[in-house]
Amino acid sequence: MKKMLFNKRISGQVIQGFSTREGGVSPPPFSSLNLAFHVGDRPEFVRENRHRFFAALGLDLQQSTWANQVHGNQVAIVDRRTAGSGALDPADALFGIDAMVTNLPGISLGIMVADCLPILIYDPKHQAIGAVHAGWRGTLSKLAAKTITVMGEEFSTKPSDCQVTIGPGIGACCFQVKSDVIAAFQDQLPQVLQDCLVYRDGTSFLDLYQANSLILQGIGVIGKNILGDSTSCTMCEQNLFFSYRGAGGVTGRQAGVIGIME
Repeated sequence: MKKMLFNKRISGQVIQGFSTREGGVSPPPFSSLNLAFHVGDRPEFVRENRHRFFAALGLDLQQSTWANQVHGNQVAIVDRRTAGSGALDPADALFGIDAMVTNLPGISLGIMVADCLPILIYDPKHQAIGAVHAGWRGTLSKLAAKTITVMGEEFSTKPSDCQVTIGPGIGACCFQVKSDVIAAFQDQLPQVLQDCLVYRDGTSFLDLYQANSLILQGIGVIGKNILGDSTSCTMCEQNLFFSYRGAGGVTGRQAGVIGIME
């Protein structure tokens, strides 16, 4: 059986999970479980792939909400009016959004990635959830921490109550960065850079997983409540995951999804 799901978890009334690239219908270079409309795949293939993945998760695709991600730092509050945006038609995806939050039963949030980190947040005390798209720009802007701040404003979420799962992304083994990225982190997050920059053979690599973990702990998320597999690397494991860098920019997208059951 194809490994469609990576690390599905059910906690209370919340289901979350990450897709792989296996078990879908898309042809190369999107083979096979591409979940993104914007990469050049045929829309009917993407819809079928999404239906398959959501059936495996046990969530309602039509009540899932998706964004037109731009590597920005905007957080959307998903309500009944916007629920289902982007699920079956990219034209109504939330524009310019890279993180979403909700506390409404029956609604799920989807984040597309192919090297960037999908970060899923669950507040079991207030039954609120968040989903974050964190590449190096999202990490630099502390978008995951900002998302929890928004959850606090909207749902009374406290960082110490949050359970955070970081999905597969490009690892420190492969995420080579140049002077512009290093300078930006040195200017805004010098301590994080010190702890997350790795030098090998004269080349600099950034550990996005560790960087986001440190940023989240810095606002009060408990370290043991940050879960994930920091050893998984989308670029190293292109048989299992899509990798934008590994494929030279032409590839599909996997997703991180979190939803509150009815």
